[in-house]
Amino acid sequence: MRPHLKWIVLVETTLLLLVLGFFVYNYTDYLSLKNKIDPQYEEELLSKELYAGVYQEESFVNVNYAPLKEGLKDYFATNKISAAIYIQDLISAGSMGIDEYSKFNPASLNKLMLAIILMKEVEEGKIKMDQMVVLEKRSSYGDLYQSNLTEIPFQVLFEKMLTESDNTAFFSLVPIMDPNTEELILSYLDLIPETDQKPYTLTPRSILNVYLSLYHSTILTTKNSEYILYLLKNSVPNIREVAGIPKTVRIAHKSGVVYEKEEKEYRDCGIMYYKEDRIFYCIMITNQTKEQSEKIAATVVRYIYDYQKFQNQKLKEFESLCSPNCRKISFDQSNMVN
Repeated sequence: MRPHLKWIVLVETTLLLLVLGFFVYNYTDYLSLKNKIDPQYEEELLSKELYAGVYQEESFVNVNYAPLKEGLKDYFATNKISAAIYIQDLISAGSMGIDEYSKFNPASLNKLMLAIILMKEVEEGKIKMDQMVVLEKRSSYGDLYQSNLTEIPFQVLFEKMLTESDNTAFFSLVPIMDPNTEELILSYLDLIPETDQKPYTLTPRSILNVYLSLYHSTILTTKNSEYILYLLKNSVPNIREVAGIPKTVRIAHKSGVVYEKEEKEYRDCGIMYYKEDRIFYCIMITNQTKEQSEKIAATVVRYIYDYQKFQNQKLKEFESLCSPNCRKISFDQSNMVN
């Protein structure tokens, strides 16, 4: 090869290497920039339900409860109602409260705590569903006190305590409860006794812990958590019927009353199952007759249902942003309360 041709080849090779080097250098910068703009995270910092496919991205499941709060405050003020309330969407955790930390006597809501404690003892083999229990007859509420029997199977008492709030069933079951299990579970639920004379108080906010323990089955097996919620769904009075809410909506709830001497208190707490929504509510009412309180509680539950229904309809305005996942949740057989 002639000398001048060798020189040309050398120059061309050098230029080629320079161009290639420039490209590689800038492509590396490009990749670095791209990773900053479009990172591939593997931290799993989002909700586990998203990764599991229960929740859908861009589903707009959050509900703004501020207008509902203002509506309820106006309803209480207009009708001179003394009440405390707490509401939480169990899907998005959106919530609202009115005096939600006011303390109340647990009344018959303590039957729900007892049910969880006893069912835990059933799971541990300390109690059998068919074992006979001595009746402690109380005539204050329910009809078991009229029974001629002296013993009744545990399961019968357990179901009557939750569905009919029978006091004889409650006082018959208390003696077979293990105090150690009671202390552990009440401590877990943050229901620590205040004094020996006053076992514990409840607030509309604190009772949420009890319902969450059932809804997420954190204390009991899923089978037994479902069993208790099923009984609550069939408890009386049936607030869904009183509120005039369709049968397609299910409400697993427990009510409680205190009408002794000067005390006039009523409370109703539960979970509303409306389509894919799961809404916890707890209302505690004072200084009303039992009949008035039942109507007030039913009216509030109707407010919640109507508001949730309105929010689902209002979501149509945002379909261009969330379709096809608008409020789409893929439930498996998890706490459906059939």
